[in-house]
Amino acid sequence: MELASERSNSQKLENSRLIIERQNKELKAKLAEMEAQMKTRSKATIASLESKIGNLEEQLEVEAR
Repeated sequence: MELASERSNSQKLENSRLIIERQNKELKAKLAEMEAQMKTRSKATIASLESKIGNLEEQLEVEAR
């Protein structure tokens, strides 16, 4: 009886471990995807701001003449 109980507990622990490992893998993939999205957004924001700076610099040159 005690051996059967230990086997049952061991199996439950193993199943829990496998579930946690799968969840961990899914979360790591999701994190990597989100980081890539943020990197893309950041690059787009930087490009937009650089464009605005360029426009403002042109306006400043025109006004300085």
